[in-house]
Amino acid sequence: MADSPEMVPVRMLTQHAYCPRLGYMEWVQQEFAYNEEVVEGENHHRNVDAPSGFDKHRDAGEEDLVHVTSVNLSDEALGLTCKADLLELQGKNAVPVEYKRGRIPDNPRRAYDSHIVQLCAQGLLLRANGYACTKGVVYYVTSRKRVDVEFDDETVAATLKCLHDMRETAAGGTIPPPLVDSPKCPRCSLVGICLPDETRALSEGAEKVDPDSVRRMFPIRDDAMPVYVQDQGARVSLSGDRMVITPRAGEASSVRFLDVSALTLYGNVQVTTQAARRLCREDIPICHMSYGGRFEGITTGTISKNVDLRLRQYAAHQSSARRMAVARQVVHGKIRNSITMLRRNHASPPKDVLDGMERLAERAAAAKQYEALLGMEGAAARMYFGAFSGMIKSDSEAFKFEERNRRPPKDPVNALLSYLYSLLCRQAVVAALCAGFDPYLGFLHMPKYGKPSLALDIMEEFRPIIADSTCLTLVNNGSIAKSDMIITKFGVNLTNDGRIKVIRAYERRMDTTVRHALLGYSASYRRILATQVRLLARHVAGEIPAYPPFMTR
Repeated sequence: MADSPEMVPVRMLTQHAYCPRLGYMEWVQQEFAYNEEVVEGENHHRNVDAPSGFDKHRDAGEEDLVHVTSVNLSDEALGLTCKADLLELQGKNAVPVEYKRGRIPDNPRRAYDSHIVQLCAQGLLLRANGYACTKGVVYYVTSRKRVDVEFDDETVAATLKCLHDMRETAAGGTIPPPLVDSPKCPRCSLVGICLPDETRALSEGAEKVDPDSVRRMFPIRDDAMPVYVQDQGARVSLSGDRMVITPRAGEASSVRFLDVSALTLYGNVQVTTQAARRLCREDIPICHMSYGGRFEGITTGTISKNVDLRLRQYAAHQSSARRMAVARQVVHGKIRNSITMLRRNHASPPKDVLDGMERLAERAAAAKQYEALLGMEGAAARMYFGAFSGMIKSDSEAFKFEERNRRPPKDPVNALLSYLYSLLCRQAVVAALCAGFDPYLGFLHMPKYGKPSLALDIMEEFRPIIADSTCLTLVNNGSIAKSDMIITKFGVNLTNDGRIKVIRAYERRMDTTVRHALLGYSASYRRILATQVRLLARHVAGEIPAYPPFMTR
C-alpha cells in the first residue's frame, strides 16, 4: 500500500514479531481466519475481555493494588494503540499482564519473543500515559504460571526496531516471503490463505516443484458444508446458535451455524432479518438462485478488506500480457482435464479426438492472441462434446446425447450439465469473494454486465472433472430417471426431486478426495478449488510467476 495506517495496533506488532508475512496479511491486507488455536485463545481471554476495575482504581490509595481489565491505550508519538488484557496498578506503577494459551517455552527468558514484544509495547504505552512501568507478566494458561518480563534497554530497542520494520514493510507494499519449513506454519490460522510451502515451491515455476517439499497444512475436508433450501414458501430463522429451516408443510429442522459454509436458496424462500444478520456476522454467504437454478446474486457481510488484492487484480486485467498469461493456463488446464475424462470414461476414445485435443492444449499454452485462444478452446470443446456420448453407458433413450446445447437445454443430459455448471459457478463466486477478488472481473472471460467473469475462469478447469463427472455418474448409475425431468417442446428442466438428487451427487463429488498432482498432497475437490483460487491470488500478487491450473492424471 502507498501509505500505512498512522497507529499500529500492538496485536499486529505481535503478529509481525511472530511472522512478518502474517503481520502484513492481517494488518495491510486485513485477512483473518479462525482455527482451533484462535478459538482456544479467545476462550482463555473471556475473563479479561470485559472492562472492569476503573472505579476501584480511581478511588484507590497510593499503596492499593488494583486489577483493571480490557484497557484501551494509545500514543500518537509512538504511533501505537492497544487493548491490554489486564493491568496491575498501584498508584502510578503499572504492570501489564497478558494471558496466553500453551505452556512456558524452554528458552532463557521463558517467554516467546512475540509475547515479549507485545508486553514491552504495552509498557511503552503505559510510560507514555504517565505510568512507571519496568516489567510485564505473561500468564501461560496450560502451565498455570506467571513469567516476568523485564523491560530493559535491549528489550525496548528490539520492540522499537520491530515497530520500525513493520512500518517499513507495510509502506513498501510487498508482502514478505513465507517462512522456510517453519513449525509455526501448521499452527497458523492463515495457513490456508498464505500457502507458505506452495508459494515457495512455485516461486521458480511449476516445472521445478518438488512435491516432497510441500506440506498439506489444512484438513483434507471442510467440516462446514453448504445448506440448500428449495421448498417454496420455506422460512429460515435463528434459534440460539442454530439455523432453523421451517418448510411450508412438515416439521422444522435445524443445523448449527458452525456446520454451515453457505446457504443456497432456490426461488421463494424467506430468511428472517435475525438469521441474515447472524449469517453475515459469521461470514456465511447467502446465495440466491432462481427456482430453475440460475445464479442471481449473493448476500454477504462486509466484503473482504483485502483491497490490495483487488487493486492488483484490476492492474493485471489492464495488462494484456498478464491477462493472456492467466487465460492460457485456464484453457490449457480445461483441455487437459477434458482429455483425462475421455481416457477414463470412454469405452474406446477416438484417437483423432485425443490427438487433436492434445495439440490444442499445447497450442493454448503458447497462444499469443486472445481471439486465437478462444478459437482453440471452442475447437477443443466441440471435439470433447462430439465424443461425450461415448462416456454415457445408459441404454435409456431419454439420455441420448448428440450435442451441447443450452438456454434452454433441449435434452436431459444438457439439463443436468447446465444445472451442475450453475452449482459450480456459485461455488466459484463464493471462493473468489472469500479470497478478496472481484468475481466480476476475469482474465479469460471478458467483463460483461451481470456476468461473474472471474468465477467462470475459476470453474473452467473443474468443469470436466466435477460437473461432467457428476453428470455421468448420475446417468450411468441410474441415479437419475426420465421422471426426474420436466420435458416440454421449449426445453428440459429438473423436477424438485431431480434437483435434490443432483445436489446430493454434486456435494458427494466435491467431498471426494483427489491428489494434487503438482503439489503432491491429497484433499477434497472443495479444498482443492479453494486452494487454486488462493494460488491465483499469489500469482496476481506477484509471488509466483504463473498460475498453475489443477490437472488430474
